[in-house]
Amino acid sequence: STGTTPPTRRKEYFDNGKINFYTPADLTNKMYLKESERKVTQLSFDERKARKFVKDTLFFVGIGSTVGKVAILKNEYASSNQQITGLKINPAIADIEFVYFYFNNFINITTKEKTQATIPIVNQNKILNIPISLPPIKKQREIADYILNLKSKVKDLQKQSENNIMVAITEFEQEIFKPV
Repeated sequence: STGTTPPTRRKEYFDNGKINFYTPADLTNKMYLKESERKVTQLSFDERKARKFVKDTLFFVGIGSTVGKVAILKNEYASSNQQITGLKINPAIADIEFVYFYFNNFINITTKEKTQATIPIVNQNKILNIPISLPPIKKQREIADYILNLKSKVKDLQKQSENNIMVAITEFEQEIFKPV
């Protein structure tokens, strides 16, 4: 399903809202969506002005300059604007993190069928027809875990590198400015 934006002139859909309302700007390099810049109220759902997406929905930016960006919704439920399509992945067939990594790493495949008049668009029919190789679910989980482990190691190495730089700078300054 594609998200919807409640009418912005109706302030009661946004003022004091507590429910995350995602836009493409919220889909960064993070795998999981937990907090959005904008919020909507329950009234926007009650009056069917916002579309509800549940936890573990894969968000896919289908319109705009960031077409192809993906993230996994980690809120109990949330909403998005019309530039985002929410895909509910059947966990018996596909592992959500495997699908995330597939979409994230094969953006040339996931956005291959985009049209571009003034802005790039990958509509729902084209999203549903994105080819994806699905090994057995156990293998998908292994692949996703392997990638997550590598990303964790990269993060640890980056922290270690930053610490090494700080130590080197401190030692350098101590040596240079050492009293004679």
